[in-house]
Amino acid sequence: MTDPARPNVQIPEQVFLLPLRNAVLFPMMKMPISVGRPRSVGSILRVGEGGLIGIVTQKTKVSTSLRITDLYADGVLARIEKIQK
Repeated sequence: MTDPARPNVQIPEQVFLLPLRNAVLFPMMKMPISVGRPRSVGSILRVGEGGLIGIVTQKTKVSTSLRITDLYADGVLARIEKIQK
């Protein structure tokens, strides 16, 4: 699928989701994100620099057994520009 506003950007059918606890991202916003959960780190590394990932905010600060109902329904599709370890 392509983005009508950016015809040169291919949007994948499925993306990894990165839940954020203490931040909200908005479209066209650049922001460094600190990722600590092993599943989140794994998702970032699998997508890699230049890849697209879905970012959503958590409703609560649940740290274990996160479910889809713990996330807000709206999020953003973000490009990973740089990964620092």
